[in-house]
Amino acid sequence: MSTNPIEDLLPMDLRVVHTERLPSGGDCVAFNYDLGLGEATNNVFVARRAGIGGAGSIAEIASDTSAWFTFIYLLDGEVTVNIDGARQTLRAHDAISQFPFTADTVVSNSPSFSFLEVQALNCAAAREILPTRPTRTIALDGPDKHVVGTGPRSFFDYRDLGVAEATGRLIEVQVVRAQRAKEGGTGWHSHNMAQLSFGLSGWAMLDVEQVAGQVRQGCGDALSIPAHWRHNASSFSDDYWALQLQIPADYDTVEREAPPPVMDGD
Repeated sequence: MSTNPIEDLLPMDLRVVHTERLPSGGDCVAFNYDLGLGEATNNVFVARRAGIGGAGSIAEIASDTSAWFTFIYLLDGEVTVNIDGARQTLRAHDAISQFPFTADTVVSNSPSFSFLEVQALNCAAAREILPTRPTRTIALDGPDKHVVGTGPRSFFDYRDLGVAEATGRLIEVQVVRAQRAKEGGTGWHSHNMAQLSFGLSGWAMLDVEQVAGQVRQGCGDALSIPAHWRHNASSFSDDYWALQLQIPADYDTVEREAPPPVMDGD
């Protein structure tokens, strides 16, 4: 395995992708929104928000079965899958990894459902980051899964989705949920990890270095933030939830000074 730090193995560019709220039910067919992670990582990792309505089929939004790593988080509805001959039903906020959704693996689904999917493509760069293909994990949601104190902020709680253990702590996926307002937000800081943040509920106002003005992250909005980039969640709603994928799982959080302001057109 390479001795380079993981963040050096995965160069990432900043990307901000806003998606409108997805349609649900009725005559809606398949939808598939790219979340910019492929462009940010030179197609080492990719991410999408996908789903179907009553007139759609899973075959229209099937996963890439050749991917080296697959992580899926249910956003809406429910789906029943066949895992080694046993059936497992996943509902909103449940997650599964190393199990692509295809016409062969999905037994049934609600008339409409949607999911977030992150994959590492089967390429040399992904295999350098993950030398061994991760094991499968299933993470079912529940009140006891959200824990205060397992992350860097006391005003958030954190839910571990099992990916860190399955990947030897090379990748972490967690749900972050606001517990209370915090005057001044998180303050300017940086991490030595690359991060994809996806809004699940509510909103947050984010300052990011080299970006003019603030970035509003609402439900369905994704941000790819490179390692060591300064950022600040200056405010957020009481119902703010976000899914965060972090490479690597163990990282620092360093308080930083605010960067020079960026003017439109710079």
